[in-house]
Amino acid sequence: MVEGMWLGVTVASQRGQPVGRVLACGHRYVKITEEQRRMIGKCYVRSNDLTFDPDDDWQTYSYEVCNPNYDMELEGMCNMGISGGMTDTDVYIGATGSYLWQGNVHVTWRDPDPANAWDSRSRDFGQLKRRYSYMGYSVLEERKMLSRDEYTVVTGSPRDESKGSVMLGRKTEKNIEPALIIPGEQVGSYFGNSLAVTDLNNDE
Repeated sequence: MVEGMWLGVTVASQRGQPVGRVLACGHRYVKITEEQRRMIGKCYVRSNDLTFDPDDDWQTYSYEVCNPNYDMELEGMCNMGISGGMTDTDVYIGATGSYLWQGNVHVTWRDPDPANAWDSRSRDFGQLKRRYSYMGYSVLEERKMLSRDEYTVVTGSPRDESKGSVMLGRKTEKNIEPALIIPGEQVGSYFGNSLAVTDLNNDE
């Protein structure tokens, strides 16, 4: 159901690209399956003038990755699209409702060469046994963090241990592996609610 999906709750652009694209998500998109209503969320990628190009693999791909045939124990209520963004190779999307509101981040890599854009790979954190953390409430990707050249996935979990946390993840061939967790210090602070990356010590 598109009605009430809150399309536009997340909007991002593919910055730094000559002909970039736009990502728009609605985390309250509902899929009806077997008479069950599953709020899985959905995202769309469009050209920078907001038109649809049927020859662009970035745009024809279905950014509806959570399986509505499962319940909230898995990803049947994942609320994908509450956060997200794009790089030159990735579309990354937060899904706070996965695995009993542990949350998750889904990253779809695509070859930046237009001739090979059909070549893609999807990865996520999977089940980490951190229920009710709201991982994916905020998310971004940036270089020069865990690696100078590779993108690091950074995501906020504002309800983790009632204090919140920020996790840095490293992409592998099959998934995203947690590499560093920065815990919040104060109960109820919602640490990780929003994120920003900058070079504080001016060393690039």
